[in-house]
Order: sequence, then structure tokens, then C-alpha cells
Amino acid sequence: MTISDFIVQYEQLRSLLLGSEVGLNIELPRSNSGADGFDSFVSSSYVALRETLAEDASFLSAIGVFGKRQDATRSVYMLRTARQHKDNKSALIFYSNWLGEEPIDWDDAVERLVNQVEGYMNSLIRAAQKVRRDPDLSQQWVEATSVSVPSVFAAVCRDLNLSFSTGARQAKVRAIEARYRREHLKGPKRRVIADLCVQEVLSEAAILPADYTELLDELGLLRSRNASAVLALAYATARALPELEGDNFKRKTSEMWWALVQK
Repeated sequence: MTISDFIVQYEQLRSLLLGSEVGLNIELPRSNSGADGFDSFVSSSYVALRETLAEDASFLSAIGVFGKRQDATRSVYMLRTARQHKDNKSALIFYSNWLGEEPIDWDDAVERLVNQVEGYMNSLIRAAQKVRRDPDLSQQWVEATSVSVPSVFAAVCRDLNLSFSTGARQAKVRAIEARYRREHLKGPKRRVIADLCVQEVLSEAAILPADYTELLDELGLLRSRNASAVLALAYATARALPELEGDNFKRKTSEMWWALVQK
């Protein structure tokens, strides 16, 4: 099996368990050879293992079906760190040892990392197969994924009738995940993540003083082409009238919307 085969098999298993709406879109291209090709594969592997797949690995490890392969995750971390932080001596030593003596065999350097990543993916596949055979574990994974950033982001985009390219979506999801980890916001996890998603897709910095889905639903505009316009108005209302919250905020925003669109 090639590395692409491992990725396809895992994504198919995951889709059967969790649904296609929470796909990962893992990309691990092996492009040009040489130093640039090696560094490019290191970067792609870092994103795949330590960002895209990290939540899956954490959950599967927590329920006891996946023993994290530290060789792959540590390798991509050290190799990427060495290229981005020249003052990290341990990473620089790791990078140098990985490449070996001159002349450097770049194809071999890539192949050894490919083997580690394939081992990691194979472990994930076996873990997903174990979960699929256990209805209780399957349900736990579904419930855990329903509040994951990619899943909530997809739901918010549907609610606002918005779409993004794969690259733009992944960048926004990573930004939301980083902010969620950094800010330790209080409240129900899904509501907090949904608020962050709305802010990200609309380029806003504040949290609305009411649930955006309730506002759109009351206006009959949930998942309509005007949904994002309503929220743009809602943010303007929140800035102009910061004392309004909850039902009062929704009522005022609704009044302003109908006043704006009535003929």
C-alpha cells in the first residue's frame, strides 16, 4: 500500500462511522525531490499528524484503542522545528542525524519518514476498525466529533449559506482551534466553538450577545443567502447598542433587518 492508500482507507472508515460532512481532506503530496521536496513533505506530514489528525488520535487513545506512535509525531515535529527555529539545538541535531553525511540521499530521507507516517496511519486504521465493531465506542466517537471544530465549522457554513475552498477552510479551522485552546472561553463547548466560527467567517472579533441560529431561525433566514447579511447587521447592532442581550438583542436586530429590507 502507498501512503495515499492508507489515507483513503482511513478516511473511508471514518466517513462510515461519522458521516461525510466531517471529512478531514488529508493531503500528503510527494512532489519534487531534493531538499525542497523533503521539507515540503515534512510540512505536509506535520499538518496531517499534529493538526488534522490530532483530535482523532487523542480520542482513540483516550478510549484505549490507539497507542500513539511517538516516532512519527516526534519526527515531524523535530524536523519541522529545525527548519523554522534555528536556535533549537535538539531539533537541529535531530535534523542533521536524519539526513546523515554528505552527499545527502534526499529520497532515502523522505522514504524513512513515509514509512513512519504509514505506520501511524495503519495504527489509526486498526483503531477505527475496532471502534466500528463496537456500537458503544462508535456512539462515543460520533458524540465527540459533533463538537469538534471541523464539524461545527461545517454546520455554521451551512447555516450561513457560505462555502470555502479546501485550503481556506482548513486555514480557518486551524485558526479557530488555536483560538479555542488559547482563550479558554466559558460556556457549552459547541456554542463557544460556533461563536468562534461565526467570528472567523465574518472577520469579526466579538461574540454576539445571542445565539445566531435562534436569530436566523426567528427571521426565517437560517441557511438562506441573506443569513450572513443578517449577522453582519447583528454585529453592527451589538456595537451600537452594547447594553442589549438575549431576546432584547434579537428583537432589535429583527426590527432593523425588516426596516432595511421592506419596500
